[in-house]
Amino acid sequence: MNLAHGGHLTHGSPVNFSGKLYNIVPYGIDATGHIDYADLEKQAKEHKPKMIIGGFSAYSGVVDWAKMREIADSIGAYLFVDMAHVAGLVAAGVYPNPVPHASFT
Repeated sequence: MNLAHGGHLTHGSPVNFSGKLYNIVPYGIDATGHIDYADLEKQAKEHKPKMIIGGFSAYSGVVDWAKMREIADSIGAYLFVDMAHVAGLVAAGVYPNPVPHASFT
């Protein structure tokens, strides 16, 4: 996710190690402030990444993990979920559990 849209520094920001070693193509949010899944799918089909990163540090929406999995599957990519910022909410049962949809967390 684009850092300006609530993403995390460790998910490909140019100031981070991951942004220096890997070609990260960030996805963003739409006009309603939710993840733009249509654009994410379009970018995934165009760039064909080996892995899609689902996770954030300042995004206040609820991620549709099944949709993320569907997009990853459509191009044969792994879905890596960084759930550090929502793990407590998942454990409390108030946020959708990404684990069943993730290739790894």
